[in-house]
Amino acid sequence: MTIVNYLGMTSPAGETLAEAAGLAVGSHSYLLLLAILFPFAFALALMCSGRLADSMVKALGWIGFLLPAAISLYLASVYVQGGYNGGYAFTYIAELGLERFGIRLHLALNGISVALYVMAGLVGLAAGSYAISSDVD
Repeated sequence: MTIVNYLGMTSPAGETLAEAAGLAVGSHSYLLLLAILFPFAFALALMCSGRLADSMVKALGWIGFLLPAAISLYLASVYVQGGYNGGYAFTYIAELGLERFGIRLHLALNGISVALYVMAGLVGLAAGSYAISSDVD
């Protein structure tokens, strides 16, 4: 699998967002992918783990809900501070071998999707906290 990873735009100062934040180019792009993979991995781990103590299940559940919410808030703050003014940032493209069918994984944030991304992270955290704190088995 070939992965092409780049930041889609530069800030008005002419530097990429990663350079402005002092990080390696493209490191923010992987956060978008991790925000999808972390909850999925934690759900699979809990499903396949057998019988765990309730406190361990709740701790893993909290981690699985907190990470995407924290990543969404962090990327939103970096996006706003980067001065993108609605342009695409944190672009991540993965070639999955299905390009002949027009299928590829392409993740990015722009001005509208940043707000929706943060909302999804916070609503997911709220739903997770309600589910974890409920007494239903």
